[in-house]
Amino acid sequence: MDEKQHNTNIQPIHTKEEIEKSRLASIYGNQPVKSSVTPAGFNSDVPEIKKRRKILHIISENIRVILYSAGALLAGYLILLFVIAPIQVSGISMQPTLHTGDYLLTFKLPQTWSQATKTQYIPGRGQVVIVNDPNKNGELYVKRVVALPGENVNVSSGIVTVFNGKNPKGFDPDKAPYGKTLNLYQPGMDYGSSVNPGQIFVMGDNRVPGASIDSRSSLGNIPSKDIVGQVLIRIWPLNKIKLF
Repeated sequence: MDEKQHNTNIQPIHTKEEIEKSRLASIYGNQPVKSSVTPAGFNSDVPEIKKRRKILHIISENIRVILYSAGALLAGYLILLFVIAPIQVSGISMQPTLHTGDYLLTFKLPQTWSQATKTQYIPGRGQVVIVNDPNKNGELYVKRVVALPGENVNVSSGIVTVFNGKNPKGFDPDKAPYGKTLNLYQPGMDYGSSVNPGQIFVMGDNRVPGASIDSRSSLGNIPSKDIVGQVLIRIWPLNKIKLF
């Protein structure tokens, strides 16, 4: 055999990868070989983990809704207790200003603040207020502030006169705009009173004899602690919404 023929019969050298590939081909033919090697980082429990996370997410969302709802209810309760509260009018004592069935919002924050600061809440003259019955029978009354602490009140034939340091000769508090709608002259309604410190004198707008339980009768002067708050607005009936 000459040198040229010898060289043509020499097989080329193969790499290890090629040899292994050839070996596998001889076993499996030309079908692709599936690797059974698990990818790095793969966890066969992934679906279960996702399910647990979903359940935890649902639980956390429900807890959040419950907490928000409880917070809203608590905030509403505190507002009704300390800031503002609805009240329905019953009776004729504040006619023609208010009537049975009217719904009012009462502003309670000034009284709340006075209790927190241990001071006395005294509303302004002419304001419509909600007061507790000082006789502790659980009744609430809606009345108008007529006289303030330290003043003297005289009612003669339904006409009110208030005496104080600035007005030693007296003045008529019903000269305010609200008084234009009232039937003030009522014979036989004579009354006199002194208003002590920390008290107010209240009357109903209905001045007909016997139509209003107020400071002229069983209520007497109202201590500051028994003032619930000032009437802020009438919200019902809708066609009679009014700010006070």
